[in-house]
Amino acid sequence: MRFVIFVIDGGVNTACSNEMTAIDEFNQMLQDNGHFIYAAGIAQPTDAVVIDNRLDADLVSTGSLFSEREFY
Repeated sequence: MRFVIFVIDGGVNTACSNEMTAIDEFNQMLQDNGHFIYAAGIAQPTDAVVIDNRLDADLVSTGSLFSEREFY
């Protein structure tokens, strides 16, 4: 089983150095235990595009998987 973990900062980089250190340590733990696959930030909902090709669906939609309220 795989999971996607989103760390959302609302585009203003509000994380303090302690939070960034904790995120780095968490990512390192995932890597050390063979669970790390990929890490990336996500765009704001107004800039997002969702691509869904499950079962060759070839669906592309503008917007986010998340509502504005969930993102911020």
